[in-house]
Amino acid sequence: MKVEIRKGIPLPPKPRRSNAQWDFMKAMSVGDSFIFPTNSAEKSARAAIYYQAARLGIKVAVRPENGVYAVWRIA
Repeated sequence: MKVEIRKGIPLPPKPRRSNAQWDFMKAMSVGDSFIFPTNSAEKSARAAIYYQAARLGIKVAVRPENGVYAVWRIA
């Protein structure tokens, strides 16, 4: 197998993952809630919610409710 060595080609920037889909949580007032569908493992869905809340500097409570999660902003 012959491998071509390339010279002088710049490394492209690393793609950034966007968390903008979670920014709506910042607009929530204490006591507001939303429904989060659970189509993944329970622990990973809850972990994603808590992680994004911490990233935004807010506190949330998550409760299972008829096959989905209800998420309330508590602080």
